[in-house]
Amino acid sequence: MRAGFEYYRALFDDIKQNKEYSMVKLQMPVLALGGKCSFGSAALESMRFLAINVSGSVVPDSGHWIPEERPRFFTEQLFAFFGSNTTNIIK
Repeated sequence: MRAGFEYYRALFDDIKQNKEYSMVKLQMPVLALGGKCSFGSAALESMRFLAINVSGSVVPDSGHWIPEERPRFFTEQLFAFFGSNTTNIIK
């Protein structure tokens, strides 16, 4: 329980740090996926405020737990994002 309480206790420090960190946009490519039944396009839209090179999508038929709910779609997105040509191992 202590760890859970500490997570919330640090909230105001996290807010302050996030404001400072967000002053400079991330330079590396960022993949943002949001489940249609959860965050939807908010994940992608919010990351565009924080990074220059953002790609991603809304994951159909998924909620918050995309890897568990849509594993095939998720791995295809990862392979495409990282540039791997190993999609035939997903069969």
